[in-house]
Amino acid sequence: MRHMSSIAAFALTLVAGGAALAASIPEICEGTKQKEAGKLAKCLHNAEGKRITSGDDAGYARTVDKCATKFSGHWQLAEQKAVDKGGACPTTGDGTIVLGSISAHVACVTSELETGTKRCLTCGNGVIDPGEDCDIGTLGGATCASASSGTLPYGTIGCTADCAFDTSACSSCPQDGAVVAGYCWLLGGAGESCDTTCGDFGLVYDPATSTYAGSAGTDANCAAVLNALRQPSAPFGGYTPSGGLGCFRDTYHFYRDSTHATTSSGFDLIEQRACACR
Repeated sequence: MRHMSSIAAFALTLVAGGAALAASIPEICEGTKQKEAGKLAKCLHNAEGKRITSGDDAGYARTVDKCATKFSGHWQLAEQKAVDKGGACPTTGDGTIVLGSISAHVACVTSELETGTKRCLTCGNGVIDPGEDCDIGTLGGATCASASSGTLPYGTIGCTADCAFDTSACSSCPQDGAVVAGYCWLLGGAGESCDTTCGDFGLVYDPATSTYAGSAGTDANCAAVLNALRQPSAPFGGYTPSGGLGCFRDTYHFYRDSTHATTSSGFDLIEQRACACR
């Protein structure tokens, strides 16, 4: 009797232990997705191998399409099964992203085997390897100025997903300035000439101050520049002090002096000039 009780207790222990080891619905889904990701990679690599040895590009395209279609169907099925069982996958709706990532990696390996180009294989390891401009989180001391050879010295440099410099947030103009019609514009302080305003940022006067928004420009261009410099729209006034201020403003009005030729050195104690700098 005691022997039977011991067997029963042991059996209960096994059952309890088995229940404790049973995978949850999210874990089952995650495991299934891992397997499907592996199958997709194998399918695509096999397709590349057949293309290389047979030269059948049309057949390759059909096979790749089948690989992607099968993967997408199984991925969605794994997510639906989790829902049907009353749970959910840890992540959902990510099939397209995973498909693109695995496809890109297969293409990367193919490129390496054909040409010896390892850039896409090493990108993301935190080290700037040969052929890379940067790596994720590592810029190697690069700046907007160095990455653009001085043409876009202002802003913040970034690193793209393929370890190339990203200069999209770089500019030829300081943060407080604005690019209008391809020129960098800065708003000078009261009493400042354009020589001073540009010089404060290591730049020099650009004749567009006159030809675009100044004495040889138009009121519309002047207003566009001042608006781009985050100045509230204001009516144009008729005040034209000597000194060739070009396009400028005071507290209440915009002005464009078309009477006097715009100069780089002109200033007025209360007016703020719009200066093109380079």
